[in-house]
Amino acid sequence: SVSEPSVSSPNLRSEEEEDGDDDPTSELSYLDPESDGNITEWQVDFSSRPILDIRGKKLWELLVCDETLSLQYTKYFLNNVINSVTLKNALISICEELGVPLPEKIRFFRSQMQTIITKACNELGIKAIPSKRCLSLLLWLEERYNTVYTRHPGFQKGSKPIISLDNPFPVDLPDNLYGEKWAFVQLPFSSVKEEISSLRTRFAFGSSIDLDLLGIEVGDDTLIPGVAVASSRATSLAGNGNG
Repeated sequence: SVSEPSVSSPNLRSEEEEDGDDDPTSELSYLDPESDGNITEWQVDFSSRPILDIRGKKLWELLVCDETLSLQYTKYFLNNVINSVTLKNALISICEELGVPLPEKIRFFRSQMQTIITKACNELGIKAIPSKRCLSLLLWLEERYNTVYTRHPGFQKGSKPIISLDNPFPVDLPDNLYGEKWAFVQLPFSSVKEEISSLRTRFAFGSSIDLDLLGIEVGDDTLIPGVAVASSRATSLAGNGNG
């Protein structure tokens, strides 16, 4: 494995460091030296890639990171070892290699992998969360497609898109998500930032998206649309909407 991060970072890297990323068949095991290693939530993708191995079979890859990309890990697998035991052992290996504890939560966006990921997480005492809120992982996956997979000797042109988010049919809202009153609202971005500050200091319940990861700049006076819900079960509603 190599020790350098594969995703762009604000820190400049030397040519020698970048040379370590040139081999598209190499695997990555990286922890930011400035991180304390106490990362409580990981984002995981465990899926086939548009790459064939020497047998002509689809190669699988485990991709693991955290929200800030302080932790980055990749490992390739043959398609005949894909099960919850393999995933569980791989998650344990990450902790052993990088010297970090198991996370409290793991987010994943591929619904077809829910059984394997959930079983592996349950056996390790980790909460598995199906979620599209895997922004860092999705951006990293897109970058790896352009800079790694397409350069791999087994890459298959014309393969299906590597990122495919489920768009299920609309269903009735669960009872615990009903509010007594609803309103479409908007706030200037300056006020939204104040709310985000409350989240980070644990004075409020919820989560936010890092716009810097998306390369988006928003002016303080820009109005941000949203929905406000009044409910006697606000905490439960907020928890269900925080996936």
